This record gives sequence, structure tokens and C-alpha cells, in this order.
Amino acid sequence: MPSPVQKVALLNAFPNLPHSAEREFIARCVAVLGALGHEARSVVTSDDIIAFNPDLVIVTHEFVAKTTEHFTVGLLWSPTQFYRDDEERLKAIRSWDLAVPINAATRRVARDLHFPLRHDSGVSELDFYPSAPVVELPLPDAGALSVAYVGAHWDGQRHRRLLEELARATDLHVYGPQGAWDFLPNNYRGSIPFDGHSLVQTLNRHGVVLALHKPEHAEEETPSMRVFEACSARCAVITEPMQPLVDLFGDSLRYVDMSLSPRRLAQDIGDIVARFRSEPGLFEQTVRQAHQVFATRASLEHLLTALLDDAVEHKARALQAQAVTAAAPDAPEVAFIIRCGSRPLAVVQRAVAGLAAQSYRRIGLIFVRFAPLEGFADWLEVLRSTGRFSFVQEVLAPGGGLRSAAMWAGLRAVRSELFGLHDDDDELFPEHVAQLVEVLALQPDCGLAFAGAVKQEEDGAFQNQHERFRGALQVEIAERRALKFMDDFSLDRLLRFDNVIQSNAWLARQQVLTDDVLDDPGLEVAEDVYLYLLLASRHRLQFSGRVSAVWNWRSNGGDNSMLAVSQQRWTACAHAINRRLAGVQFPGGFSGRDVLGVGRLARAQSPAFLPGPVASAGSVPVHKALTGSVVKSLLRIASGRRAFLSAADPIPYDAADVVCSLDFTQRRLPPAVVNARGLSDFEAWGCWTDGPTLTLDFRSALPPRFVLHLIGHAYKSNHELPIRVAVGRHEATLTMSARSRASRYSLPMVNADAARSLVFHIPNARSPASLDEQSRETRRLGIGLVRLDIIGQ
Repeated sequence: MPSPVQKVALLNAFPNLPHSAEREFIARCVAVLGALGHEARSVVTSDDIIAFNPDLVIVTHEFVAKTTEHFTVGLLWSPTQFYRDDEERLKAIRSWDLAVPINAATRRVARDLHFPLRHDSGVSELDFYPSAPVVELPLPDAGALSVAYVGAHWDGQRHRRLLEELARATDLHVYGPQGAWDFLPNNYRGSIPFDGHSLVQTLNRHGVVLALHKPEHAEEETPSMRVFEACSARCAVITEPMQPLVDLFGDSLRYVDMSLSPRRLAQDIGDIVARFRSEPGLFEQTVRQAHQVFATRASLEHLLTALLDDAVEHKARALQAQAVTAAAPDAPEVAFIIRCGSRPLAVVQRAVAGLAAQSYRRIGLIFVRFAPLEGFADWLEVLRSTGRFSFVQEVLAPGGGLRSAAMWAGLRAVRSELFGLHDDDDELFPEHVAQLVEVLALQPDCGLAFAGAVKQEEDGAFQNQHERFRGALQVEIAERRALKFMDDFSLDRLLRFDNVIQSNAWLARQQVLTDDVLDDPGLEVAEDVYLYLLLASRHRLQFSGRVSAVWNWRSNGGDNSMLAVSQQRWTACAHAINRRLAGVQFPGGFSGRDVLGVGRLARAQSPAFLPGPVASAGSVPVHKALTGSVVKSLLRIASGRRAFLSAADPIPYDAADVVCSLDFTQRRLPPAVVNARGLSDFEAWGCWTDGPTLTLDFRSALPPRFVLHLIGHAYKSNHELPIRVAVGRHEATLTMSARSRASRYSLPMVNADAARSLVFHIPNARSPASLDEQSRETRRLGIGLVRLDIIGQ
């Protein structure tokens, strides 16, 4: 039975690339789904998805995570070598509601990623290929056959010698970006529009398609789109003998041995074409057989129908499992603590609307109000009259400015079996509560269950630092959301204050609220991290394997309390947490004074890891290294960024003086940076500048006086040449070495103009290709950056 009519959003992962396989594939899918009676649309941002409100979101690249409440299906058709060591891509894959692999080997990897909680529910049994639609085209004339080869993203030397030999052996026509085919000028026929139909029509004019793969695709037997496009175009296909293709098409494709020399392989391909020309019957039989298999088993019409059916079934099964949990006679009541008083009533009402929309019904509300809120009392009466919530309770907790005062007032009011925290600007996906209740029901030894979280900018800033947003079109992509937390719980990471639990993303059992836990720690910030540490010392914390919470962030907002807290006050909270948890015992027999800030492994391997105490508070020593680690991590928690290169890297300045840190080993720059012009792609070691100028635009004015600390090196063309660094009208000169990588540099700066930009003028940015004729690297490299710290004076 076919699936009901669906609204389907297909997300373009690379919106600034005018030509991409994803753009072509999405155009085809929109047309095919429309012909099948569904409503389909290409989307770019999370706001596009929300406005369309689809039943299903399909993403075609593992760069793209689930960022909305809509059921999200990811097509996993790249070789695992492309993402198996990329933490960001693996998190994106885990965030999908359903991963649809290309073959059995890829399916095993996806199931491993979801083990143990979602390996059965989060991975499809379908094999989905990057395919094409069934098109009504004539059979090519066997007597006029020629060979077509399309390289949309040519990578330089791949198959160059083979193609040169093939140009001599048969009638070869190549397509793609003009600059990629300088070595075959007589065979180059231009680029093909990526419009969903021109490519197939072009292939049909030639009759024979050479579909060769990158080594990674061949090794992992992940066939490319070209094979299926050729079958759609009613062409004969020459490709490698990948097992999935052999199983699917049998001998209706022509397979070649890529281990042969380029000349011998070109001769074999030429012989295949010559035989098809001389035996039209053989050519027609081969093409018809391949096209029949394609149309019935591998066309987009077939694959998308199967995909929609499978997605509808998985979605229904997930909802049914959660409904059974909620309908159980002993289904627990869930109390949500909502701190409010600093933001308008409308913001609080939005947060509560998200709780009212939860599929789980047994929810009660504990409002902890720490300041007057206009219209609040009348609204509470209206809220109670709706009957949606089990109870609506108000607790007064002025708190004297301490965030923990309001939170702990709410904790002391909890009487329900389960409870969670929900600040007045938080949002949740509709299945959030049901999913976490299900985790706790399945794992009775778990004290706290938490979900992944999406960060959303609410005041005009965009989450568009990712490399996938770059490209020739240079359009500003208004993406406000990004996956922020999608991590399994790690006690050692938490002990190092590397928090992976967003404050509104968890539910805990009421039994964890013992008398000592209910004692308010008196913290202005990081009160949630303190609670996690205390609970983790005696209970198991479990990640749900799903993303279902939204963390709203306002980089420019005056109501953003995290940005309003000075680093000195963060330091004071770090000292308080160290003092308070110094005597708490953590699993493995470690006390807090031994492992806070460094983790259990470091302490076990090096008992003398921490230096002697440099200060004390009562009888509890406060170690300088420990406090520095705490402050660094707490600052990162507040701003959503890595503050320093690594824990092992010595810090030549007081962490409390850090105004902003840019870690160029990370794919995203911190929220304090609104734009970066002149940076190339982020790499594992850091990032090159590209061109004569690097401009960093900051959200706020830089300090009147500061020191610029850099870790990096010059490209060889700029070795020890003067680099001018400007802020406003002030300039200073910096020289960097090309012979010593990741060296540290320091440059005092004066900002009398209250400027918001740092500009690096690089004297001799050169491309490697301009210095070495063997290189094809055309970026104009200037300096390589690992980290940049702005230190206030």
C-alpha cells in the first residue's frame, strides 16, 4: 500500500555552489515526488523548513544535522572514509531520525553509531542509491556512439593518463568546469547545466558513459550517481565491478579492470565501444536490460516510493512506542522548573507553549519567579483553567542575583516522579519528554537522561561559519540554528568541566534529590554543571541518542545573562565549585580535589599532576592549574566555544583577562565574531589566510588597549616579512617565521577609535601553484593561524 501524500523538504547542503551533485539530485527529486502526488520543495535553512512545515526532511550530506522538530532522514551514500574520523559529521548522522545507507557495509557503520539505544530504530534496511528518474528518451544510434565522461568537481590528476589514452583510442567527449580540462582541449565540450534534466539528455546523445569512481568509492563499493544517470539516459555503462552494481545489474553493465595500465585499459574501453558500433543488436539488448533493471529497482521513482514508505513506518513505530510508555498505568508525572522574572511574559508564554505541545501529557509546572512580571498572576489563572497541566505552582525566590537560588528553590518544590529544568526562553521538540521518559523507563538504574540540543540565534546573528555555506554565489545564508550538543555522557569530560548537557535538555528522577543535593551552592553561574557533577558522583547519566531541545541564544541581547557576567565572577564561581566538591567521592575512588579540572585518567597516570597550592580557602587547597582549567571550561560553556588550544598548552596570561579567543582548529568561530573575510577552509591544524587581507569583524568594540596573542606561522612567501595589523587608525607590525610552525607571537594594540575590526595586511600572499609548477593549489596563502587571543589590559 503506497504511503499517504507527504510534504517533503529536501535540504541543499551547499547553497552557494552553483553546480553540485546535491543541487542536481534535489531538482530531480522535487520533480519525481511531484509526479508521484507528493508536495516537495528544496530548502536551505531551518527557517525554510519551519515555514514549509513538512512531514519529512531529507538531507543528502552528512554535514547536515537535524535542527528542527520535523522527522529527518539522512541519505548516507558517501564512503565512510569521508566521515568516520570527523566528529562533527558523526554527530550529524546520529542526530537524524533515520539514516538510509547505500549498502550493507555503510549500514553496519550507521548501526554502530546508534548502538545501543537506537541501532534498531535509527537505521533503515533500504539500500538507497544517488539515482535519477525514468525519462522518455530514444535509444541512441549504435553506429554513431561516442563516450561521455562528466567531471563536475574534477580533483586534478585523477584518471588523467587514462583519459589522455582514451582520447587517442576512441571518440571521447568530456564535460565539467573549463579549467579542469586544459589537458584535453580537443575533447572538452563545456559544462552541463545542473537543472535536473540536461545531464541525462546530454549523455543520451553519446550513447556510452564512462562512470569511474574515486578510490574511496571503489574500495567501499559505493557507486556514484553517474551509473544511474547513464541508465536513465539509455546508455551503455562502463564502470568498475562493484559488488552492489554486479548484484543489481548483472552483465547488463560493462566492467573494466582498473589495475591495468592506462594504455591497456583505454584499449579495452575502445574495444567495447567498437563492438557496440559493429553489433547494434548487442548494444540495444545491453541497454534495454540495464534500463529495465534501473526502472524497476533503482530509479528515483522506485527508491523514493520505498523511502517514503519506510520513513512513515519508522516514524509511526517511534510514536507508538512513546505512546505506550505514556499510556502505561504507572506513567510518571514530570515536573518542569521554569525560572522567570528577567524577560517579558510573552517569552515565558512561548516556553510554556512548547511544553503544552508535548506529546507526553502528564506534565506539571513549577514557576520560580525571582522578580516581578507584569500580567503574570492573571496568566497563571488562565493557564490553570486550561487543564493541560497536572498542576501549576508558583514559588518566590528573589535570590539576590544568584542563578542557583531560583534553581534550588524549584528543586526543593519537586514532588513528581520525574523533573526537568526549563528556563523562560527555552524550547523543546514535541517528542522531547516522551523520548526521555522512555529512556528512563527502559533503564531503571539511570538517574538522569538527557537529549542533544540545537543552538538558535534569536537576534539577527547567523550560524553560517560552516564550510558548506561557502561558494561562488557568495550569498549570505540566514541559518540561525546549528547542532550544539550531541554527545554521550563522559564523566571524565565533565570532571574537566567539558559539559555536554544543555540545561533544558534533561529529565531526572525525584529520588536523586537527597538532602545534600538540595543544599543551594550559592552560584551566580555554572549552577547546572555543579548539579551534574554532584549527581554523576553517585548516579548514571544517559544520553538518549536524539536531539530534541533548543537553546536560544542572543549574542547581541541585553537580557543574555551569560554575556553579562564578568570573567572575574566566573573565576569566583570556579573557586566555589572546587571548594564545595573537593571532598565529594567520584567513581573509581577519586575525591573531587584530585580530579576536578583534570579528570580521573590524568590523575591516575600522574599523581603529581597538580602543582602545590598557591592559595587556600579554609582547609581546601585551591590549585592554580585547576582553577585555570575550570575558568577556561566555564567560559566555553557560556559562549559555546573552545577558549584555548588544549589543556596541555601553557597559558602565558591570566584567563580572566581574555576578551575573546579564536580557535582556528574548530569549524566555527565564536559568537563574538560576526564576520571573517580572507580566511580559507578550516583544517585539522588550523586555517590559512587567503589573499592580501584578513579582516575580523567583532560584535562589540575591542578594548582601548589590548595585547594580540597569536599561535601560527607564515607561508614561505611571507617569511619574516612585515605584516601590518590595524585596529581603527592604529597600526602595529608583526613578523612571523615560516620555518617554525605554531609559534607564539605577541603584539600590543591601541584602540582609541573604539573600532570593531582587526585587519591584517599581508605583504606577499602567494599561491603554491605560482611558486611550483607541479602544484595545482591556487589559494593565495599568507599566514597559518592556530589560535588568536585578545587580552585586555
